[in-house]
Amino acid sequence: MSTAIASQEFCVLSESEELPMTMQVGMVGTDGLVLAGDTRQYVERSGRTWSSYNSSKIRLDATGRMAIACARNMEVSLRIAEKIFAELPVVNVEDRAVRIQNIGMGIAAGFDAECIVAFADPVPSLYAFLCDKIGNGRCDELDRILTGDAGNPACFWAERYYTRFLGVSQLTRLAAQIVVAAGTMNSGSIQGLEVVTLEAAGFRRWSKEENYALEFAADGLGKQIGELVLGRPAL
Repeated sequence: MSTAIASQEFCVLSESEELPMTMQVGMVGTDGLVLAGDTRQYVERSGRTWSSYNSSKIRLDATGRMAIACARNMEVSLRIAEKIFAELPVVNVEDRAVRIQNIGMGIAAGFDAECIVAFADPVPSLYAFLCDKIGNGRCDELDRILTGDAGNPACFWAERYYTRFLGVSQLTRLAAQIVVAAGTMNSGSIQGLEVVTLEAAGFRRWSKEENYALEFAADGLGKQIGELVLGRPAL
């Protein structure tokens, strides 16, 4: 199964008109991997009025060898992440996808839940787990994962420029471009940027200052490209 097809199938599986979208990206490269996503989260109030705030959606385990990006129902997805952190280190690599799916489906019954699960060992790898409210669920290992608003036009960046032969520094810029551009296309649901990269010592969460600088650079690059294409300053 190609990565592009898998991403679209995941999007259809987890579609929900009741939950605001997110944009989260996972990419494996020659020297590690990157997880990036927006930081906007929502609280559903009585009367179906949504309030929003910005907070991290990516969790790291205590060893720094696993990272999980959570989306959809955050309470449920975070519970899934904690159970994966507790149980997956003792699971054989070939059994990871099945175990992640079993854990996720056992916790998420009746809820929309979404996780990108990243491992440092024995080699950098990514797994996408999704479950919808009617009980459809799956987990696959992929080299590139775009979840949340996977139909957002910003996904073009991954379709055009991603290859596994890129390094983490290059993939980080690419992932940031996707997330920031997705926010431009869907500003009501997607906002902010957070980055986690796999380095020699393990997964590292970028500081707020680093994230802000990368977000600013990605936004500026998007405007520059518009100027090049249009031959005039972009609106």
